[in-house]
Amino acid sequence: MMELDDLKTTWKKEVNMTTQTVDFNSIKSEVSKLDKHAKMSWSIEAIGALFGIFATVIFTWVWLDSPIIFTQVVAVILIFSLVYSARLFFGIQQAETQDDWTLLAKINIQIEKREKEVRMLRNLAVMQLIPMFSIMTLASYAIYIELTGMIMPSMTLMIGWVAGLAYFIFLHFHNRSHLNNKFLPALEQLYKLKKQLND
Repeated sequence: MMELDDLKTTWKKEVNMTTQTVDFNSIKSEVSKLDKHAKMSWSIEAIGALFGIFATVIFTWVWLDSPIIFTQVVAVILIFSLVYSARLFFGIQQAETQDDWTLLAKINIQIEKREKEVRMLRNLAVMQLIPMFSIMTLASYAIYIELTGMIMPSMTLMIGWVAGLAYFIFLHFHNRSHLNNKFLPALEQLYKLKKQLND
């Protein structure tokens, strides 16, 4: 916890900085917009994961009269993976820093969030996309067996798997683009702002 005199000194320094630094307000505005966009995006992802859990439970244990063991096992794996995803997406927006009385503290909060996002986006293929594609492939196969009673996949199902693979590859490169064009530059700007405030 900052002492009152230290807090006053920090505030005075930050006020002086805002009047001296030409691009300070624009950088702060861009960071604020990115934070709002990130919150909305990760919240939508998390809510989507929760909806997926609900839909999986309803389909497997309510809509199907007597699901086979394979379907139930795949459903449980899918539910656990969606719970993990929802927790991960909600957790990204949580910061350990609670003191937001000063601009420096607010910047530290933003840095913590952006660092979490950068780490996640860098590892998203291994942490999320590959496991999720594998699980969704198994889930679609289980649904196919339940609805048709056949074990051999049809051509339509295999085309669906190829389309799903293409979509997940697109998501990978889309996320890498966001990482390189938005999150990394924003994090770099935050580091610069923090350095200026600490000098």
